Amino acid sequence: KEYIARLHALIDALRLKIEESQEVMRKMHADNTTLVKERDDAVRQHDLLRATRAQEEEGKVADIVSLQRELKEKNAKLVLLHTRFQAAEGQILGFKETNSSILTEMKHLNQQLVDERK
Repeated sequence: KEYIARLHALIDALRLKIEESQEVMRKMHADNTTLVKERDDAVRQHDLLRATRAQEEEGKVADIVSLQRELKEKNAKLVLLHTRFQAAEGQILGFKETNSSILTEMKHLNQQLVDERK
């Protein structure tokens, strides 16, 4: 009975960990969406500035450089976030597999207990 109680506690802990990881994944997905939108906006702004660069005064060149730098930084953040997102997905898959294995083992042990009591 203690063993089963420990298995239940372990399963509860794993479920909590999965829920926490899923929440982190949801936040990362929302952050990813925001960064993609910001990057797309920056790309559009960058393209617009490039199209009119020849007609604008010299001070606008600094804006272009700034936007290029911003675009590069946002792309780097996006790549990092995407990597973290994939890692989180891998963790959740691992938790699910572990949880499934534990549930299978619990069923087997429960059956053993039932068989031993007979």
